[in-house]
Amino acid sequence: MAIDFTLSPAQRALQLQSRKFAAEVLAGAGKAELLATPEERFLATKPTYEAMVAAGYLRKCIPAPAGGDNAGLIDMAILAEEFYAVNPSVTLTMLGTVLGLLPILLGGTAEQCARLLAPFLKTSGAPLAGFCSSEPGGSANAAAPPPGEGVRTTAKRELGNWIINGRKKWVSSATGWDRNGADVLCVVCRTNPAAPPEQGVSIIAVEGPVHGIVFERAIDSIGHRAHLVPEFSLRAVTAPHGNLLGQEGGGLMLASAAFTGTAALVGIFGVALMRAAFDFALHFARTEKRGGAQAIIEHQAVVCGRPTKCKQNLTSEQACGRVLTCVRPRDATSTRRGPLWNAWIGSNSAMRALWHSSTC
Repeated sequence: MAIDFTLSPAQRALQLQSRKFAAEVLAGAGKAELLATPEERFLATKPTYEAMVAAGYLRKCIPAPAGGDNAGLIDMAILAEEFYAVNPSVTLTMLGTVLGLLPILLGGTAEQCARLLAPFLKTSGAPLAGFCSSEPGGSANAAAPPPGEGVRTTAKRELGNWIINGRKKWVSSATGWDRNGADVLCVVCRTNPAAPPEQGVSIIAVEGPVHGIVFERAIDSIGHRAHLVPEFSLRAVTAPHGNLLGQEGGGLMLASAAFTGTAALVGIFGVALMRAAFDFALHFARTEKRGGAQAIIEHQAVVCGRPTKCKQNLTSEQACGRVLTCVRPRDATSTRRGPLWNAWIGSNSAMRALWHSSTC
């Protein structure tokens, strides 16, 4: 069956609208990356993030059944590509917030969704959410049975609350604008130490600001210099028992579903990086003479060389990304396969394209 890569009129309108906003608003936030510390850079992007929220772009990332304006993953891919190509840091702050909301969207009750998503459906303020999964020392083996540690963060039930203790790392925007926690933190934690990991790990929503969030440091990220990825502790952080998302003990499955839902967008980030690299290389080739009489783009080695390969990679991955973000899975295995393939292909293609662009 033939595949049509043409955007619908609505998708084309979203693309042009997002591209215009990125050029007029997001591009100006690049100067924040010149500040001294990761926290300073992140805080300097707050007005830009507020503008994204005010323009309705956060709502465009939340599914329509939950009260948002998102019509599907292709729309997310279009928006992510246009924004990430111009300013990866602020874009990741918004999309990291969407990841932080996914356990609610996938596992929350109607009451939980209505209550916890409310701040993110407004077109004002700068609401943040974080998906607190990764821990210091690594979390690749979260499902490891004893003697493996697996998930080290714990939650104990006391009266009508959960008391959460542990440490987390690499969680986008988790400590918020003021170190007191994002508006919502979905915390992966062990609620039954005696049970095997697949039955003893849960996800609990913590509404911020909250006492007990202890900022330790902001990681100086190379690629996202104005995006906050902190290392922090949860010390007797309290959340109502009703903030348990999904079934108690079902946290690992819910976490896997949340990460799978965003994996396809990682490939789109690769597309955006390729676009930015190609545009930079093309401008360089058109404007630089390198001591010669004409622009270097007039030389055959440039026209037929690495920039052309970069453009080929970019075009093919754009098409691949659109296929793998909208493919309908046939079974549980293929549900994960498409998004993960897109993440892998996009990331690897981006590395090749960046190399080609820098050596033209």
